[in-house]
Amino acid sequence: MLKNRSENLVLIFYGITMMAMLSFMYYTFPSLNYIRYSYVALMIVLMFMRKKIYRNIRINSIVFLFLIHTVLFGYVIIPATVSNSVVHENSKEFLIFWFFVFTTVQYITNKNIEKKFLLISQFCISLFVNYCYIKNFNGLAPLRYIGSIFNVGNRVRFSFGLSAPNQMAYLSVASIIMILIVLKTLPQKRKNIYTLYLYLSLIIDILVILSTQTRGAIFSIVLYMIFDRMLYSQKLNKNIQRGRIKQIWIPIVVIAGIFSFLYLFYVLEASSRSYLLSLSLEAYKKLANPLFGLGYVNYWAFLNDAFYWGTSALDCYYVYIICTTGIIGALLALGPLIYMAIYYIKAYFSGYVDEMSRKYIIVYFVTLYIGFSETTVVGPWLPYNYVFWVLFLLSFVKIEKCKTLMRKEKLIKLSRVHG
Repeated sequence: MLKNRSENLVLIFYGITMMAMLSFMYYTFPSLNYIRYSYVALMIVLMFMRKKIYRNIRINSIVFLFLIHTVLFGYVIIPATVSNSVVHENSKEFLIFWFFVFTTVQYITNKNIEKKFLLISQFCISLFVNYCYIKNFNGLAPLRYIGSIFNVGNRVRFSFGLSAPNQMAYLSVASIIMILIVLKTLPQKRKNIYTLYLYLSLIIDILVILSTQTRGAIFSIVLYMIFDRMLYSQKLNKNIQRGRIKQIWIPIVVIAGIFSFLYLFYVLEASSRSYLLSLSLEAYKKLANPLFGLGYVNYWAFLNDAFYWGTSALDCYYVYIICTTGIIGALLALGPLIYMAIYYIKAYFSGYVDEMSRKYIIVYFVTLYIGFSETTVVGPWLPYNYVFWVLFLLSFVKIEKCKTLMRKEKLIKLSRVHG
């Protein structure tokens, strides 16, 4: 009883922390942002008090490489092109991010509370989106201006109280994805109670995305739903079992090609992104050491032209990492992302993924896709990123458990045959 009570208190504190981070996006009170520090401190204490750390070499290696990247470019290598204090502040946020993610994964794994974590995360994110929408209600605007979403010219965009429409759009994307995942985990007896709220939240999320007119967000949701549908296809699963790789890769390549075109035309060329990215790359070429970059600053530094080069918004995670930490930093940061992608693909085609792991893998690849138009692949300034990275690392735990279970089943079958 006491054990469950302490577990519930930790989950409540997690929910408070998540709501505080979300609220900080709207109200920007420093005290809201500082609650994360208390949460991380608590989780570190709990991890060491338990004296049992779940040792997964893949999880540890990924987190370790990102921490090395943060420490190296946040405290060891700081180019003269940028202020030390700005780099230190940004690096501190990334350190908090990784300790938050790692300790939360440890706690969830040890306590086996993945479903509770999902439900609390989804509730907080969806509730915050609902609050922003109701507080900044824009009537029939989503339908009135829907025709201008894919115009090359100006769009009518709403931010619902946040600093930018895109922030709100991708927050709604996270809410939609979390709702779709939670709908698969709710016990049958609770579906009648909670499902109505989930579907109402879905409607609000869609209205918000249409109001922000963020094309990348629309493509991301469509991409998630296509792969979610495709990877659950019985025909696809039969092809995997029979080793028919061509029948699997052809539709994936076609879909990737279509969405690459949509990104290049509507997200990159139909906006000013290509020009703005070229400004940042030009600053990197002219001012920085190619190996170490301009300095590990927040992406806002490019918007505020901290380098006095005429830079503006840098809406691409991969260009951001290269510009800020150079070739060495890109290898350290992008290496784990590529490794994770390869590992997930191999695990899927080997049949080592369950229903939830499959969904987390889809979210991962959608996140990589969003990274071409936003700096959101790894971002401590976005609350839902904390949730997604916990799920990404949890998928390693689930895949390894699935591998172990399948090996035991094979051994049992062999023993029966030879017995």
